[in-house]
Amino acid sequence: MQLIGRIEHIVLKGARKEAEAILEEARRRASSIIEDARRKVPSILSEYTKRAERWIELERQRRIGLAQLKVNEAYLSAEHEILSRVFDGLQDEVKNRLKDRELYRQYLSTLVDEVFSQNSFDKPVVRVNPSDVEIVSGILKESGIEALVEPDSSVEYGIVVEDGERGFLVYNTLNTRLDRVRRIVSEKIRKFWEE
Repeated sequence: MQLIGRIEHIVLKGARKEAEAILEEARRRASSIIEDARRKVPSILSEYTKRAERWIELERQRRIGLAQLKVNEAYLSAEHEILSRVFDGLQDEVKNRLKDRELYRQYLSTLVDEVFSQNSFDKPVVRVNPSDVEIVSGILKESGIEALVEPDSSVEYGIVVEDGERGFLVYNTLNTRLDRVRRIVSEKIRKFWEE
């Protein structure tokens, strides 16, 4: 029995030593892992911080972009409303004033002068509303301009001159003039918004 007790004691002593060695190695490894993790934490935190900052900046830019789009839409809507209010009634007002035949003749004369003083034509063809053929023919004759006058019901309150040789067209009608003025006013409104 004593022999068995002694064997047990030797075995238990060896097992304890081995267990203590295993535990000591586990403690050493755990300590090394903890120390390694402590060294890596600032780097990991720094990387996550950088990622978070990049995401925040991208989100900020996205929101600013969306806000700018809404502002631009509001500006365009305001510009459209302003221009519509001004020009919707303007065209009707001008047409009413042009019912005065003498004023209308002066208007057409101005259009003819503008087109022929600013352009050079080969064999010009002047297209006008059928009701304006006689007036424009007289204006051309008075101005010494040789051109064929053709009635065109699509032309209202103005003239369209075609170069018979080169085929280019010059539009000088109430609509084209109002469109030019509208673009100028629109540019001025945009400059106002930008200031």
